[in-house]
Amino acid sequence: MIFLLGSGFVTLSLFIMNWLGVPVSLLSLALSVTIFASLYLLYKRFVPKDPVRQKEAWSKVDYFFLTIIILLLLVVMINGLWGVVSTWDALTLYDFRALRIVETGSIAQSAQIQGNYFYAYPLFTSLAHVSLYLLGLTSPMIFYALLFTSFVFAFYQLLHRTLSRAWALFGSLLVIIAPHLFWHAQIAYTNLPYTIYLGLGAVYILEYARTGNRRDALFGAILTGLSTWVRSVEPFWLINIFTLLLITLSKQKFFDFLLSLVLFIPLERVWKVYVAMAHNVVAPTALGQVTNAVKTVATAVTNTTVSTSISKPIYPVITYFFANAVRPFVPVLALFALGIFFKVIHKSRAWLGEFMVFSYYCVAFYGTYIFSISQSYWDDIPGSLERMMMFISPIIIYNFLIYYTKKS
Repeated sequence: MIFLLGSGFVTLSLFIMNWLGVPVSLLSLALSVTIFASLYLLYKRFVPKDPVRQKEAWSKVDYFFLTIIILLLLVVMINGLWGVVSTWDALTLYDFRALRIVETGSIAQSAQIQGNYFYAYPLFTSLAHVSLYLLGLTSPMIFYALLFTSFVFAFYQLLHRTLSRAWALFGSLLVIIAPHLFWHAQIAYTNLPYTIYLGLGAVYILEYARTGNRRDALFGAILTGLSTWVRSVEPFWLINIFTLLLITLSKQKFFDFLLSLVLFIPLERVWKVYVAMAHNVVAPTALGQVTNAVKTVATAVTNTTVSTSISKPIYPVITYFFANAVRPFVPVLALFALGIFFKVIHKSRAWLGEFMVFSYYCVAFYGTYIFSISQSYWDDIPGSLERMMMFISPIIIYNFLIYYTKKS
């Protein structure tokens, strides 16, 4: 978990310091790491530790799952050590920005070199590349291997809070082989970091619903905020924050929600404010973005030059959405459907995880529909929609295992 948080805060610190006039260099990187390490040590010093879990004897099943996990992670690590940046967006955007920042020591100068394309995504992956280049590495691919390994370990720890070691290892293995995740651990795209931060943020929020522990709420807010430092356009963070609000209201712990907002809002705002200032405009608020989306759909539906009824433009969107946001995730969605079946049979009232997944899909479909009526090339990039939905896998796996396995 420390590597996941450190990656987010160190890159963010590099960005803010350069925004304030400090050149990006090995010295500023060392300062960023020192700041994060100091904050982490303060946290460890003053925040009480979790109760120590009773030790379990290792079984043959435990060793079996652990062996497979280690072998798969070794493949990822080997690619990280010897792989190079090769995919198109990684070369032309994320790594290109990083190389220019290393050359100039300035984010603003790099933006002038690349133009408006520079502002398409926040600088998380680019500044991670910068950090490794400043340390003397010739390829940043090891960063994605370490990020993925840290994610798997953090997911295991969350499951092992409640489940036996065997079930926690099994759940971690499911995450590794979930659709797209293992492959994306070997390419330099933003989708894997986004999945990790948003997915783990959702899992911590679900943990907060189970435990009522304030730290889970705060970690959920921080990780969700860091997801917007990776990709700022997708509004899925709204679901996490809204769910957190519902939980705090039901538990009558609204102060936990206010603290979470204090940690979340700066993370969500920083890149949007920077881009707005670069273009001399006002940074859009979350409410303003939602309102504009509603207006776009309302205009399209009521405009007779576009369509006389909603059924004509929406059918191809449905088929496109099913092909690229549903069908590729059939393995985890089958688990999701099985969980719903069990809950209906047992008349369960624990539907928070299902609510979140359905909400993600509603937001994704709504966004796809808006895109289809505003852009003529909307169906030319199906892979983008498919990659965008990767984050549902860890949430579904956690939600299923935490409620449908034998508690240890």
